[in-house]
Amino acid sequence: MSDKRNKNITLGERSKRLMHAQRLKEIMTKFIKEKDVSYEETDEIWRTFNALYLKKNRDLDFQVFDDFFADWFDLVKNAVEAGRNGRFIHTIPTEYIYGQSFGIEKLNDLIDVIKNRPFLLVAKDEKSLVGKKPLRDVLFRKRRRSRDQVGYIAEFLRFGTLERLGFAGFEPVSLPGQEFEIACLERYEMQAKNCIVDRLASVYAKALLMLEEHVKFLTCSEKDLFSEDPFGQFRIFAGPGDAVRIRELLDMLSCIKWLPLKEYNDRILFSVPIERREGDVLINDPEFERIIQRYIDIAFRDVLKQEYLEENEWMETER
Repeated sequence: MSDKRNKNITLGERSKRLMHAQRLKEIMTKFIKEKDVSYEETDEIWRTFNALYLKKNRDLDFQVFDDFFADWFDLVKNAVEAGRNGRFIHTIPTEYIYGQSFGIEKLNDLIDVIKNRPFLLVAKDEKSLVGKKPLRDVLFRKRRRSRDQVGYIAEFLRFGTLERLGFAGFEPVSLPGQEFEIACLERYEMQAKNCIVDRLASVYAKALLMLEEHVKFLTCSEKDLFSEDPFGQFRIFAGPGDAVRIRELLDMLSCIKWLPLKEYNDRILFSVPIERREGDVLINDPEFERIIQRYIDIAFRDVLKQEYLEENEWMETER
């Protein structure tokens, strides 16, 4: 197969391919010696992987690069099984690859041993995570549920992306039941449509919308957007201290008794107020926001106390 494809290539093209292969071998040698690689080097490996297996680029000598990836994924699997972590994880795709080759076989064996698998990400917008599009394109695959979709939904292309975005060591927070998971996935749409607060998902959604103005966290799922259960296995990833506070906040909100909340209904995710009726509470109501803020203040009381002390100290210094 390789000879057929490369029969008519020029000497310059052949030289370029050899240099490309040599560069990847240098990265592998560095990994063996130093136990890790840089993010720039993971991008070099990823682009080659993407071209070879996903885009099926005919300009690459398949056998040469497939042999490289068979060796690379074998080395990475040994490192993962030994309990090591590092930027090298960022060369592994989040999805199994179908096909018949030694490299693909080694990759799928490697994916089997990866335990933490965040797959889907929901955020306010693209630029809030990664400002530059070229980098976004090697980290995420944007997904759309509808033409008028609000918020940014994307699938992780590679493992280790949370760490690259600055979320290393962040802890997962979750609640049982679909109300929490609906809030993670639908909160921006709820806000845009100013839905009625008639279910617990709306309460959680409002809290998350308010929190992300001040607290660094991500909402991720281990499920595909178009799977049978797209709401399944959502997690909030936050720093250790914030994870404890967010858990306390969600637990308090789950016990709210003063709203006429409905149970989950498969047909209606949330109600949009066409005509407001007396007594309806809408998600963007200032009074509802003030109520949620009180719960946030309780859960984050230690942070507020520290901010108060620091502000007083600064005022004393100014005097």
